[in-house]
Amino acid sequence: MSVVIGKPAFWADCFLVLPDEPGQPSEFKFKARFKRLNTEESKALDKRLHLNQERLQAQVDAMVAKKPVPEFVPAITDAELVNQVLVDWEGMTDAHGGSVPYTPATRDQLFADYAGMDTAFARSYLKNRNPDQVLKDAEKNSEALPATT
Repeated sequence: MSVVIGKPAFWADCFLVLPDEPGQPSEFKFKARFKRLNTEESKALDKRLHLNQERLQAQVDAMVAKKPVPEFVPAITDAELVNQVLVDWEGMTDAHGGSVPYTPATRDQLFADYAGMDTAFARSYLKNRNPDQVLKDAEKNSEALPATT
């Protein structure tokens, strides 16, 4: 018998700020459904994210010390992260206002068409993947979880 807690994926709010009128950027809001990683997958992702932080810090340290700045080679890019965890979206529409279903091909085209869109998804995933463990908030927002299935 296995224990099942929650769902294999979760929804999160996302946004991307785009230039529009001078001094008036527009905010595009949408939702993303992300795969919930298991412990092993999460640790592997955290390791790659930590490597990115270390490499960025090495660049900053070199700049401060006025030494040659090492090239930043990411251990994982925003697009790679999103490719690993994105499973669906809501709020994406075509030029006629019709809903655009999620597919890897439409995701790739969206990333090619809108600079920063991959970062918007990645930012939302990283913000929402490990919610604060505050019981009163969880009780307000969900039903009691079953002990076992």
